[in-house]
Amino acid sequence: MKPRGVTLPFTQSLYPDEKVAYVMETELVPWDYSAQRRYRLFGVQRNDDGTAPYEPVGLASHVYYVDMGKASKWPSGPFLLVSAFTSSAQEMAEDCEAQRDDDFAVRVVQEALENSTLVADHVRQAEEKRELIYNRSNFGRYHKVQRNEHRWSATRTRTEAAQ
Repeated sequence: MKPRGVTLPFTQSLYPDEKVAYVMETELVPWDYSAQRRYRLFGVQRNDDGTAPYEPVGLASHVYYVDMGKASKWPSGPFLLVSAFTSSAQEMAEDCEAQRDDDFAVRVVQEALENSTLVADHVRQAEEKRELIYNRSNFGRYHKVQRNEHRWSATRTRTEAAQ
């Protein structure tokens, strides 16, 4: 079933040796609004009559799609491989299979998170901000904000810096 959200017109055929602009695997909703499905979209160049040209010129003008089944069966996320009409459809399909099984990007992100203090720093900053907000008092008819004494840690750092 055709996917929703694709703006280019669809084509009915794709030759294995045909040059493609890009291949994208993504989750889209089909036309009958059933559960999300995984699609492989090939961007190809076609003439006005829908036939393949001898030489691709410009951007992809049509999309050939392959329905790969329910999106829940595919644990990998969506990705895009660009070839700019240098690779054939068969080569790009093989590259998609290799890309789906490659977890290099996931490993790089996990290693960066293990060595990073970004999350701990964010939690510490959020706690300091919350302490500042709770350190305010509202007085008067218009609930004017009056700050209580400065936090001791801020005063201590200022006095240490002055010495």
